[in-house]
Amino acid sequence: MDCGNCTKCCIFTKIQEFNSEPGEYCRHCIPDVGCNIYNDRPESCCIYECCWKQMEVTAEELRPDRCGMMFEKWSDKVIVGVTDTGISELAMNQINHFREEGISILVINHKEKSKTFLPSLDSRQ
Repeated sequence: MDCGNCTKCCIFTKIQEFNSEPGEYCRHCIPDVGCNIYNDRPESCCIYECCWKQMEVTAEELRPDRCGMMFEKWSDKVIVGVTDTGISELAMNQINHFREEGISILVINHKEKSKTFLPSLDSRQ
């Protein structure tokens, strides 16, 4: 899976090496283009993969820059969805799929500074 010009991890994750906090772009990011130090980026950036990159088979339209939400696995039962635009229909469909699979979702909206917890739909929990 190729990130293409998706730069959502550059704004939604903490990059310790550069003291960038979630919700602010890393100083080396050119939004919607890529990293201007890509070949020399820190190891934390080299090894990071959002859920879209981790899935063996996933739709191109679920790439974070296309659906407006980046999903990150926190545990086997919790996924965090991070956005700064709200929840698109595509992202909501993915959220509902995760919940049907027994996974709870924490949605963080950096723009609105809000967090919403959506519990799993798995009745066994």
